[in-house]
Amino acid sequence: MSALAVLLILMARPFPPAPSLNGENNTQLSVRFDIGPVLQAPGTPPTLKVRLKNTSTAAIAMMRFASDACFAHFYLEQKLTLPDGTTPVAAECPAWQQTGEKAKIPGNRSEERVLSLATLYPGVNWGPGRYHFDLSWNLKALEEKFGPFAGLHVTQWSQNVMSFDLAPPLGGGNALKAQVLTLSDGARFSFTSHGHKRMREGDGPGPLMVSGAFAAPSEQAATPFDANVTVETSPFFRVRGYVFELLSWEYDQSMTIRYFGKLAE
Repeated sequence: MSALAVLLILMARPFPPAPSLNGENNTQLSVRFDIGPVLQAPGTPPTLKVRLKNTSTAAIAMMRFASDACFAHFYLEQKLTLPDGTTPVAAECPAWQQTGEKAKIPGNRSEERVLSLATLYPGVNWGPGRYHFDLSWNLKALEEKFGPFAGLHVTQWSQNVMSFDLAPPLGGGNALKAQVLTLSDGARFSFTSHGHKRMREGDGPGPLMVSGAFAAPSEQAATPFDANVTVETSPFFRVRGYVFELLSWEYDQSMTIRYFGKLAE
């Protein structure tokens, strides 16, 4: 299981005009959404990271807002769907915080905003279950408030629908190579080898490959499995719908796991 992310390409025109270093005024802003962790205990929702990158040389004019609610109000279109299918209303942006502050993202620079879902949806109790977060970059409210200052002419190629789970762990333990670890509900886990997936140069470390065998609580015989674990960003993996979190490992010797049981795909 991995944190889902989508890249939105936005065509922007800076306002007020900022001459670029190469004499061109066309600017391009890329926006990336990441939500995580995608699985954790009930009561604490994940955070949303909004990564902005100016991929051109000219500065892009923006408005900065101190409050998470105001940033979301002016830059995002969002809908959270709870496990029971209801869609709560997001927190309002207080009128006294709507003035914002004029700022620029310099050419070839990036910045990141981390938003708390607990702050965006203060009325949610964050009980167990699967949550869906429908999110897209939308400047309508910004343009209605500040008029031509925004100056961002957006072409959005896609939107991001992300899911995350809140579930209590059912236990876990340290699995030694070729030995069976019996879990709290009677399921049995073992691993036979670790490996690393080869990546292209510049792509960073590849996922840890885990080969082993697993028997669900009601099964007598274990069946083989292969799983890839993206350790750097989302250390979760599924075996036939049963979810594990990799906490630590000694390569091809042992692995400490947290077990969540069977969760919805």
